[in-house]
Amino acid sequence: ALRVRDLLEDIAPGFVALVDFRWLESMEAGAAPFIGQIMDAFAARKVSAVVRVMPDPHKDIGLNILSQFHYGPEIKVMTFETLADAVQSLAGA
Repeated sequence: ALRVRDLLEDIAPGFVALVDFRWLESMEAGAAPFIGQIMDAFAARKVSAVVRVMPDPHKDIGLNILSQFHYGPEIKVMTFETLADAVQSLAGA
């Protein structure tokens, strides 16, 4: 979470985050606070949208629930099963 915060320091408001979960096999419940910190960092830097790649919806470890607590209604969250679909959505934005 600290590394993400550092990387976001030079990012202008209004950016779109592409988050790739293609290789996610499992996640411990203890990771949730760190995921929340990353979401808070995105929100603090005024992310306009979060585009997620999640090939297996069953592996979604509660990201939609976390999003409700860490992102405001102004942040658009989109989830795609393939990277190609996610990139295509970015090209159309």
